[in-house]
Parts: sequence; structure tokens; C-alpha cells
Amino acid sequence: MNITLRNTLQDPNEAEVTYPSLFGQADDAYDEVATLSNSTSEFATALAQTGTPAGDINGLYNIDFTETSISFTVLPDDSDPFWVNVFGLFLHNPAPLTPLF
Repeated sequence: MNITLRNTLQDPNEAEVTYPSLFGQADDAYDEVATLSNSTSEFATALAQTGTPAGDINGLYNIDFTETSISFTVLPDDSDPFWVNVFGLFLHNPAPLTPLF
């Protein structure tokens, strides 16, 4: 089974948008494709991209699928320059973002 991963964001009371559209790129620009594996993570560094308009992006998630579940781990910590400086990922947010899978 093939899996296509497309990251989107949705702020409260706003329309859902794709992650690459934030950088003026096509919605499918950062799509990732994997094959279901019940023994290894399908997306070990999801959202990692090199050469984007915002610079090189370290992976945000490790996403693992099984036939009945999805689990994920946030990879960067509060010292990661991209996720802290560009998206303020680790700043206090009264309405935290929730990943949608």
C-alpha cells in the first residue's frame, strides 16, 4: 500500500492551507510517498526539505503507520533554528496546533 503525505496547517477560524503554499510553492511541492511497512517508520524525517525559499528544513516528525494506527514523534527541540525562528514551534501558544493525519 502506498501512502502520500501532504502537510497542511489550519489556524482557528481559518481555511486549511498546504505547508508549501506558505512559501509560494505548489501544494504538492513537498509531498512524500512511502510504502506501508509494519517493521520500519515510513516517514522518519517528515517535512525535511533542502533548498527551500526559507533555507534547509530539518524534519519535523517521525511518522509510523500500521494497518490500524498512526503514531508520530516531534523531532526538533527548542534549539532547532528553522522550527523555532520561522514557525515559533516551541513558543507558548494558547491554542496549540494539532497535527491532522
